[in-house]
Amino acid sequence: MAISDFFNHTCDIYKYVKTSESKGWGQEENLYKYETIASQTDIKCHFKTDSKNTSLSQSESENKLVISQTLVMGINENVVVGDKVINKENDREFTVEDVINVRDHHLKITLYRTSKQVSL
Repeated sequence: MAISDFFNHTCDIYKYVKTSESKGWGQEENLYKYETIASQTDIKCHFKTDSKNTSLSQSESENKLVISQTLVMGINENVVVGDKVINKENDREFTVEDVINVRDHHLKITLYRTSKQVSL
């Protein structure tokens, strides 16, 4: 039985890319943002149900929710720190915080999610 047989979720991966915008007078400003079209779609994976770390901080203007969760996927997937991963079941967005290659067998990825998703 292969590990891919245990992957019961699907996700999309969006790369964090550098773009340039003209400010006029021959000057350009570098902007970083996520691609509008996923670079990898319908990837078989497994989102672990338990959260590694969850914190809720309350302030006067808003409540801030921060969640750290683990994702497992095949070794051949192209995932790097800073990529955006979307769980296709519930459309939740996560930012990749860490990628660990487990003995050239599979990838163990730490994801980061806040109530308002921002790049790391």
